[in-house]
Amino acid sequence: MAKKDFSQIETGRVYDTITAATAEEKARKERKTYTDEEARALQMNMNTTGRKGVRMKRLNIAVTPDVSEYIYTMSRVSGETLSMFIVRALREHMDAHADIYKKAIAFRNSLDGVDE
Repeated sequence: MAKKDFSQIETGRVYDTITAATAEEKARKERKTYTDEEARALQMNMNTTGRKGVRMKRLNIAVTPDVSEYIYTMSRVSGETLSMFIVRALREHMDAHADIYKKAIAFRNSLDGVDE
């Protein structure tokens, strides 16, 4: 069996690729970190996109078809995203029932033995 002659093969591109891959990377810009207050403000404004380390709470909920249709329709009519519409609806409910919520928190804390 004869030996293959590889002396005529152009290897410059391969060496250039290896050199480029093993070269030191350019210095990256330092990533911005957010304080707890800044992160909370971004979350409350639902403006966390593209901000590393600042995330929204996510819920996976099941709704009936009629509620789903209502959410899709009303969010579209009001020009809001689904999340914005649901958050707004829940905030309105929270505002209307703030006294009951405070009592529920106090009751829960009394069960857990936590003083406010």
